[in-house]
Amino acid sequence: MCTPTTRRLLRLGYALVALTALATLPAAVRAARAAHWTLRAQACLTAGVFVGLALPASFYEVAMQLAFYARPRLQIRVIRILWMVPVYALNSWFALRFAVRDAGERRRNSAAEHTH
Repeated sequence: MCTPTTRRLLRLGYALVALTALATLPAAVRAARAAHWTLRAQACLTAGVFVGLALPASFYEVAMQLAFYARPRLQIRVIRILWMVPVYALNSWFALRFAVRDAGERRRNSAAEHTH
C-alpha cells in the first residue's frame, strides 16, 4: 500500500506530466499541420494525448478506491463509474484511429461512381 507521501508524489508527477502534455499539444498540432498531416491524423494525435492522460488518472482513482475499501456498497458503484473512463476513452480512440466507413457512405460513393 502507498504511503501518503508516495500518493502525493504520484499526484504531483501526474499533474506535471498533464500540464506539460496540455501545454505542448497546440505546438504539436501546429507542427502536424506544417508537416501536412491529414485532419484525421491530427485528431488521432489530439485524442491520443487525452486518452494517455485519462487512463493513468482513472487507474489511480480505482486503485485508491480499492486501497481504502471501507464502504463496499458505495465504492463498488464508484469503481464501476471510474472504469467507464478507460473503456470509453480507448473505444473512442480506436474508433477514430481505425474508422471503417459506414454502409451509407459506401452506398452514396457507389451511387456517385455509377452516375458519372
